[in-house]
Amino acid sequence: MEANISPVINLHFDLGLQPETNADIVLKVLAEKINWLILNDFGHLVQLLYRLDISEQKLKLLLQQNPGLPAGQLIAEMIVERMEKATKSRQEFSHEEDIAEEDRW
Repeated sequence: MEANISPVINLHFDLGLQPETNADIVLKVLAEKINWLILNDFGHLVQLLYRLDISEQKLKLLLQQNPGLPAGQLIAEMIVERMEKATKSRQEFSHEEDIAEEDRW
């Protein structure tokens, strides 16, 4: 997990972790939080997954293909992967600021 997404995950899921918390611990605590949401507030979990643009089809397929693994762990890993892609995408498109004004469309 990229270090720069740990604070974002911490914020989205209200994990209460310190900013310098190890990425493995963030993933573990996130998986525990997701398991809690599955059992206690499934609607809120669905809203969070929608807001983070987690593919419902990919999630269903992942859960079906891994019936022996904890759902919270699988979902947590999917969230981390999605947030890393989103961060990379934002970084790539932020370079448009470096283009000279006369070269912009």
